[in-house]
This record gives sequence, C-alpha cells and structure tokens, in this order.
Amino acid sequence: MKLLLIIIFFLNINTLRADEDQNLSTPFNTVYTHLEYLQDYNYKPEISATAFNVNDKKKAKNLAIKLKRYLDATSKYVDMDRLPRTNDYYDSSKARHVFYLFEKNKDIYVERVDSNWYYSKLTEKLIPELYKTIFPPGFQTILHNMPEFLYLKFLGVELWKLFGLLIYLILGSLIYLVVNGIINKYILGILEKIKKGILFKEPVSKASSPASILIVLLIIGSSLPYLQLPINISKFISGLFSILYPILSTMIVYRVTDLLSSIFEKIAEKTETTTDDQLVPLVRKTIKVVVIVIGSFYVVDSTGVDYTPLLAGASIGGLALALAAQDTVKNFFGSITIFTDKPFDVGDWIVFGGAEGTVEEVGVRSTRIRTFHNSLVSIPNGKISDMTIDNMGRRQFRRYSTKLNLRFDTPINLADQFVLKLRELVIKQERTRKDYFEIHINDISESSIQILVYIFFHVPNWTEELKGRQEFIVDTMKIAESLNIKFAYPTQIIKIEEDYKQIISKKKDLNE
Repeated sequence: MKLLLIIIFFLNINTLRADEDQNLSTPFNTVYTHLEYLQDYNYKPEISATAFNVNDKKKAKNLAIKLKRYLDATSKYVDMDRLPRTNDYYDSSKARHVFYLFEKNKDIYVERVDSNWYYSKLTEKLIPELYKTIFPPGFQTILHNMPEFLYLKFLGVELWKLFGLLIYLILGSLIYLVVNGIINKYILGILEKIKKGILFKEPVSKASSPASILIVLLIIGSSLPYLQLPINISKFISGLFSILYPILSTMIVYRVTDLLSSIFEKIAEKTETTTDDQLVPLVRKTIKVVVIVIGSFYVVDSTGVDYTPLLAGASIGGLALALAAQDTVKNFFGSITIFTDKPFDVGDWIVFGGAEGTVEEVGVRSTRIRTFHNSLVSIPNGKISDMTIDNMGRRQFRRYSTKLNLRFDTPINLADQFVLKLRELVIKQERTRKDYFEIHINDISESSIQILVYIFFHVPNWTEELKGRQEFIVDTMKIAESLNIKFAYPTQIIKIEEDYKQIISKKKDLNE
C-alpha cells in the first residue's frame, strides 16, 4: 500500500512538472496557461499564476487575475493563433526572445527566462496601474458589498452585469434626449441670434441626432469596463462601438458641411462677383465626397480589415482611370483655375476664340455661354482656361467712336460751334465719362469735312451703353438741326470747265 502511494506521488510530481514544462515552454503555452485556468469552467488561479516569474505566489495570483480582468474589460482579445509555439522564438527587431501579445500595445508581452517563457517584468509593473484605470478602488468596494443573489448567472452572465446593461440603456436614452434637446434649443437659439439670413435650423437638426448618439456612446464606452463582461460580449460591444464612432463622426461632419455652406453662401452674396456663388456649391459637393471617402476608410480600419491592398489596387486603378479620363481631369482642374483666377463671372460678356457671348453657367466640366444668336455654347473648362479671354463685361468704361461727315459748304464758324456744343453735350450727359474724351475736326475727305467723336460711357452693361449711345446721337442731331448743319452724303460733284461749255454751246447752235 505504501509502495502504491509512493508511486502515485511520484507520478503526480512528474505530471505537474511535465505540465509546467509544457505550459511555460513556449509563448503560446504560457499565455494559454494564464487565461485557461481563469475561466469559469476551469478556475485555478494558482496554476494561472505560474505564467509570472514571481516567487510570491499570492502576488503572482493577484497579477494573473488583474491582467485577465483588464484584458476582458478593455476587449483586448488575445489571438492565440498568432502566438509562437516554439521555445526559441526570437524577435529580430528587438534582438531578444520576446513576443508582444498585441501589435498596437507594446506594454503587454512575454519573454524567455532560461528555458521558460513568462510575462515580462515591465508587464508585471504596469498591471496595477492598468487595473486602476479600469477599476477604481471605490468600485471594488461596491462589488464586494452587493447582495449574493446578484452574483447568480443567467445565460452565463452574472445578474448585476445584466442589470448594469439595462441601466446603461436607460441612462443612454435619457442622455440622448437631454443632449439632443440642448443642441436643438440652446445651441440653435444662440445661432439664430446671429442669424443674418442664414438658415441654421435644418442643418443643426440633422446633425444633432448623430451628435447626441455619439456622445452617449462615448460616455457608455468609457464606463463599460466597469461591468467586467465576458470577453466575447465585451469584444462584440467594443467592436460595434468602434464601427459606430467613425460612422457617426462622418455623418456629423457631412451634415455640418451644409451649415458651413450656408454661411459661405451668405458671404458670397455680399461680394460683387458671381463666380463664388457657384464655387460654394462645388466646394460643398467636393468636401462631402472627401468626407465620405475618408470616413469609409476609418470605418474599414475600425473593423480591423487591412485596406492597404485596397489602396494599392485603387492607386493602380486610379492611374488607369486617370489615363483614360485625361480630358475629364484636365477639365476639373480647368474649373478650379477658373474659380480661383476668376477670368470672368456669370453674366459677363466675353470674347473668346473668335466667338462671343454672355457667361451663363460655370460647371465642373464645362462653361456654358449664351451667344448673341441665343444659342448655348458649352466649352470644356480645360480648353477655355487656356484661351485668351477678352472680358467685355469688366470694362470700366465703354468706348464709342464715330466720324461725323459735314458737307463742304458748311461755314467754318458753324463747324466750330458744332464741335463746341458736342463737347458740352458730353459734359452734360449722365452716362458719359467726363475726364477723357476727344471731339475735333479731324480730316477732310473726298466728299466731306470729318469730325472725330471719341467718347466713353460709364455704364454697367450693354443695355445701358445702348441707351447712352441713343441719347448722345439724338442730342447730336438736335444740335445739328439748331445750327442748320447738313450731314454729307457719299456723293460726287462733277465740275465742267468754262471753255468746254462754250464748245458744247456752239455745236448746239449749228445743229439748230
């Protein structure tokens, strides 16, 4: 009987040693030993504590429990498939036998000591600090003083944790209503006081809902570790929140873009140019596209999917697309050049490439011009940005030049008076430029005395220019009529010399 007991004792010792060697011989076995023996179905903290190279067994057990709770509360799921299963694993970047459990967190790792793997001394040092950030001392006191029935389990989860989730749901709903009410009432009220014609209500109302939900999730997410939910549930909720954060943020920025656009539209209305009135909608659409693209990458990144291959494929596809759509790209940058350089505004009369018309619309791809034949010409922005544009709509003064032809028999003193009265007319008329004009007897042609009229009209558009011309021409004719001055026609007068007249007369007499 004693011999049998001795044999069983030695077999147990050998088995324990074999388990210890197996449990600590690789990074995988060490982490597995720590986590497996703290599960509800296999709770053996004294074995889990062997993953720490600490002589004080009580301290080692405490470290093992706190690290497990911290990992569960923060949803740090250990991917066991990543853990090396060889004793001689070597991290070449650190030049040491170490392995980091998480790629983005270098504080928690295991290292080889002699022939076994243990959690590092740095990890041992940081565990109490990490634990306090999630579980403050006062919270632990509350847990220890709770009634026993709250520790009963339903569907594998303790009742107090389920009650906690219910309380979070109720508090989240109340916080949402409060925050949404504050945004729609007080913040909107403040914006309405500085309204100045800007429509704040619709964009603020659209942005308030996702903003309120985001605030609720941030509050709940920061306090969710207090519930110490099982790692699977905690991982699911944390993963859901990490996806919702970028989605809601993208929605907020997307809807705030409308608010900013409304502000800039009012600013654009106060400027003299009309191009910026069309620039604001273009910028708004561009920003929205950029927000959606960036937000999509953040959403994909939050799921843990590596989008580097997607970016590589998109860059290659983008290059092929750019080569196939060179004209489209050129037109897009041409539109940017038009909006920034502003060679013309909507409504300007321009002359370009042998044609002319009024700018009706500046789009992303092309500019539409209404010709004086009332036809609509669409010119790609890439081409029109390279053209020489004569902007007739931006003339400060509009020139009018003509020549008045007086008959040769006009007395010279009347011609002088006519010129003086025309100069006085320019000074009197409302639409003419006063500081510079030229009216002179300029030349003598084959059939008339020429008077040069070179004046300018200070008017905003072609219609006003035509009115100014009409007034000047009508008043000019009235002055000529008052002075009894006749305008010359393009005629020729044939003068027959006296000797030739006598010969013709004699021939006529002989014939009679």
